[in-house]
Amino acid sequence: MKFFGRADNRASLTTLVEEEVIRSGSHWACTYPKGKRPRQVQDGAIMFMARMVQARSDYVIYGRAIGRKHRPNLDDATEADLSLRAWKANWPHYVRVHDPIFINGSLSAGVSMVDMMEELGAASFMPTQRNLDSKSGDNINPRRAIMRKPHMELTPQACRWIADRLDKALLRHGMLDITKSSFDFPTG
Repeated sequence: MKFFGRADNRASLTTLVEEEVIRSGSHWACTYPKGKRPRQVQDGAIMFMARMVQARSDYVIYGRAIGRKHRPNLDDATEADLSLRAWKANWPHYVRVHDPIFINGSLSAGVSMVDMMEELGAASFMPTQRNLDSKSGDNINPRRAIMRKPHMELTPQACRWIADRLDKALLRHGMLDITKSSFDFPTG
């Protein structure tokens, strides 16, 4: 699960997914903070994408793509990237993605991560599930586990829970057309 946004930069549920994808560039890469290279993501990983929203201190899952393992230097923001999105100076590391699918609607059409965490509890994320299973970790609270994290590995149960609801949202609202000229792709 890749998280976008921060506590001081929450989106409204009325924000169009198209606006979020264009803003973030999440149709071709997921960004990570300076000094924190995304070494855990491997080729072929399913990357669900979630935006921090104002309502309920929630994240809303608005799409998914297939991730590629981070390659230092090749998967870092270029000057051209920075000219389009200055904020990438602080989030310059990429996990590039392919075959993205996004909901064609507002963020309110997405899947609530709070609902998933309330239903699955510690079974939401691999670290909290491991802590629960081993009875040695002190953190089995999924809300605490995601604090200030750019991403979190989901359990297989959570992947199924999200995929089922995201597929239903895609059927209901349709899929965003990312072939439009408003969606940029990197050169070179």
